[in-house]
Amino acid sequence: MGLCNENELIRILEAVGPDVIFEEIRPSDFDSYYRDKSKQTLEMRAVGRYLKVRSARQVPVDDFV
Repeated sequence: MGLCNENELIRILEAVGPDVIFEEIRPSDFDSYYRDKSKQTLEMRAVGRYLKVRSARQVPVDDFV
């Protein structure tokens, strides 16, 4: 429906104002995904933009094998 987009996610993050953001990504992949913009998901782009104006701790939580 087009309602799930980067701007809407940023709006939600700004409304909630989290101190911690849990991200569904393996800790071992975290740095490489944030360095390589072609690997970034919509959520990662929104978090990245949010972190430019507010500070929050990012916690990678995925441990699939």
